[in-house]
Amino acid sequence: EENHENDTEEITTETIALYQGEHFFADLSYGVNERNTYDLYLPQNMKLGESQGLILMIHGGSWVRGKKESMSVYCEELCEAGFITATMNYTLCTNDGNATVETMLDEISACILAIKRKTNELGLSVDNMAISGASAGGHLALLYAYRRAEVAAIPVRFVFQEVAPIDFKMQSWGLGMSDTTTFSDQSKYL
Repeated sequence: EENHENDTEEITTETIALYQGEHFFADLSYGVNERNTYDLYLPQNMKLGESQGLILMIHGGSWVRGKKESMSVYCEELCEAGFITATMNYTLCTNDGNATVETMLDEISACILAIKRKTNELGLSVDNMAISGASAGGHLALLYAYRRAEVAAIPVRFVFQEVAPIDFKMQSWGLGMSDTTTFSDQSKYL
């Protein structure tokens, strides 16, 4: 284990806070849009230089609503179990008339890169990750893992999700949806 006590010129304010027990960083930025923020949860007693894994949790909300805070309970539980966790906001279909699922996947990539940079800054070695989410977030996690994992700043090792939709043909759902439903309105973005 390296001794970092004498490296005062390399220790940032956040790193000092980490040593003093600060293990939660809220509303960190990963991009220029208002919703381009993430929260980072760090387990107690992490050792600098040891390989760590990350679990990125993505919120649901039918791609038109939701926020990262809805995943905080999951992040806290996983963090207590020893995993670095994070949750992110992304551009919603209602925020920008041009937002698509591709926009959201680009933002996931940008967020992963920002997390990698932040954990490096804190002296942590994060070299693999899982990506997960609920509902629309689960859909984005699955899509990211199968379409973008090879470009992720942190290698994606596995994906898991909760109640993610994967078939967007209304007739497949059998729920009596019509062309006037919210789902139909949002499916054009997907």
